[in-house]
Amino acid sequence: MTGLYFINENTGWVTGRFGRLAKLKEEPFPGFPITGRVGSVLHILLTSGGVAQVDQWNTATIKNGKIVLSPSGVEYSDTATGKMVVQTYQTTGIGELELADVFFLDTNTGWAVGQYGVIIKTTNGGQAWSRQTSGTSSNLNAVHFADANSGWAVGQDGNILSTTDGGTTWTKTIWTIERFGNAIPVMFFGVHAVDPNHAWAVGRSGEIIRYAPIP
Repeated sequence: MTGLYFINENTGWVTGRFGRLAKLKEEPFPGFPITGRVGSVLHILLTSGGVAQVDQWNTATIKNGKIVLSPSGVEYSDTATGKMVVQTYQTTGIGELELADVFFLDTNTGWAVGQYGVIIKTTNGGQAWSRQTSGTSSNLNAVHFADANSGWAVGQDGNILSTTDGGTTWTKTIWTIERFGNAIPVMFFGVHAVDPNHAWAVGRSGEIIRYAPIP
């Protein structure tokens, strides 16, 4: 996994390699036996701080005081706390392109960015994702929005992308630094916006840049 964002203590999303994007949601633990769900992994929280993972091919039961998965035969010796986190994989439509970062404004609206300039957006909590036109083929490493319209995405080759319409259109800026008489594109790894007029980005060689109105 390469990126994550939580909108509250119980709900978040994680991104990763091979186009993986999953929603994490804490749910009440229904008790044993518990059968895995198609497309999800059930993470049963244990008193030791560990986790028992139940996928769609297994059922968890109690046998001789231990949590046992069948038919896999995996055993966990700790007691369940009564809490469970459900990790549900979502369909992104980008194949196996790696996703590097994800950001959500609320339970419905979010964006994810990654390899070869991919940007995807959801307006229904990730039940469906649609691809946006970024205008770059460079890898994107981070995304952040100040509100439903104003956002930034940053990444390789000095790419700083900005939008004022929720990502329908993106404007590209290439940020470079001068070294030995040459303009070298900055590799950006993080971006954060506090409002539509103030945002920061950080780069590989110690760069910290700020977007703000000219006084």
